[in-house]
Amino acid sequence: MMISAGLMMLAMASCDQTEYREITEDRVVPQPVDTIKVADHFYLDGYLSRTSEDIGGRQLNAVNLYYDGEELYVANFAGKCIDVFDAETLELKRSMSNGDRTLARDVYVEGDHLFVAAGDSREVQIFEKKTGKYLSRLGTGNWQGSNVSWAGCVCATPRLVFVRDSKEMNIRVFDREALDMNAASNNNVYAKLA
Repeated sequence: MMISAGLMMLAMASCDQTEYREITEDRVVPQPVDTIKVADHFYLDGYLSRTSEDIGGRQLNAVNLYYDGEELYVANFAGKCIDVFDAETLELKRSMSNGDRTLARDVYVEGDHLFVAAGDSREVQIFEKKTGKYLSRLGTGNWQGSNVSWAGCVCATPRLVFVRDSKEMNIRVFDREALDMNAASNNNVYAKLA
C-alpha cells in the first residue's frame, strides 16, 4: 500500500508575531496491482508480458538476473539455461546452455564472458557473452577434488572471479588471467575467504 501525506499550513496572527502550525493527515491509498502470477507463465508490470510460448514452450523458473545495460540475463533453473532478453522489448534473443549440466543458480557478465553458477553441477560454467559458446568451467564438476562443491552465486571483476561455495560456506577466488578457456576444467583457487 502507498501512504500519502497531505500537508497544510495555517498562519495565525497574534500581536506582532506570526505563528505557523502544521497539520498532517495520513491517508491510505490502494496501490494498483498490475502483476498476475500464473503457473507456466510470467508477467511483468506494465503493458508487456511474455509467456512460456515466447521462450520455445520451456518452463521459466528465474532464480537470478543480471542486467548489463542492454540485455537481461535470466538464470532459468527449470529450463537448464540462461535466457537472454532485450531489456526494453522483452523479446527472447538467445539461450545459452551446456546441455543438462546448466542448472543455473546465478549469472554474472563481465567483459566478454558470462559466468553461470551451476550449483547442482558443482561448477561455474563460462560462456562467450555474444555467441553463447560454452568455453570452460571453474571446478571439476564432481565431488572428488573440486574446488567448487556447490556454486551458489558468482560475480567477477576484470581480474578475478568470486564463487560462493554454499556447501563449504566460503568464497573461492579464481584469477581470470590464469584461466585456460580451452581446458575442460579450471580448478586452481587463487584465494579463499572463509
